[in-house]
Parts: sequence; structure tokens; C-alpha cells
Amino acid sequence: MQALGRIIASGRPKFSAALLLCAFMLGAMLLFDATRPGVTVPGAPPIAHFDKVAHFAAHFLLASLLCWALLLARPTRMAMPRAAWMAALAALVLDLVLGAGVEWTQATLGQVHGRRAEAGDLAANALGALAACAAFLCVARSAFAAYINRPLK
Repeated sequence: MQALGRIIASGRPKFSAALLLCAFMLGAMLLFDATRPGVTVPGAPPIAHFDKVAHFAAHFLLASLLCWALLLARPTRMAMPRAAWMAALAALVLDLVLGAGVEWTQATLGQVHGRRAEAGDLAANALGALAACAAFLCVARSAFAAYINRPLK
């Protein structure tokens, strides 16, 4: 945890750029997939509403990438707790906008291929992003506390 805290404390523009690139590519894939014909995933487990689990997982990953990228890209003069909260809030807003954009794309362009927007998908997107931001805040706080060698309150 101390190594992660050291990276967070110093800020790493190269890590931030790489994470932002990964987040951009994932977001682009989600938007592109919204216009493709809906197919069942080969080998998908027989779970009811498995697509909601996939939405949750995709947006959990996207929000996680955004949180860490934005935290590492922060100005070094910004205090750590505030920087983590700002990164989480910005990542949440960006993820929610992208999730709404994907659903809008399915409602408009995806109709050609039988795709449609669903409120359940939007809810799964939002829950995935919220869970990622909460996990990020917990890990960032623990890592930074370990780095500066202060016990958690």
C-alpha cells in the first residue's frame, strides 16, 4: 500500500495518460457496441438479466480507470482528500454522461439492429460507477494513509 500511496502522492502524468487512454478506448467500444446487433454472448452463464451484470462490470471498470487517471493528473498543490473526492465526482459524472449517451445511441441508431434503451441498463451503469467510486475512495484513503504513516481515524 505504501508504494501505491507514493505514486498517488507524487502524481504520475504518464500513468494518468495511459489510464485515460484505456478509459477512452473502453468508452469508445461501449458506444460502438451500442450500434451493433444485439447477440447473446457465447458461454455466458445462465443468469437472469446477465446483461445488467455486464453493464455494471463495464461501468465499474470505466469509472475505476477514470478515478485513478484523474487523481494522478491532479495538480500537486491540491490536498489529497479533496483531490480524491474531486476525481471520484468527475469520474462519476463522466461515466453517467457516457452511460446515458450509450442508451441514447441504442434508442436512436441501435433501433436498426433491434437494440433499445432500457432504464435497467442505465441503473446498472450508475450502480457500477457508484461502486467503483466508493471502492476508489476507500483504497485511495488507505494507500495515502499508509504512505504518510498515519493511522486511519
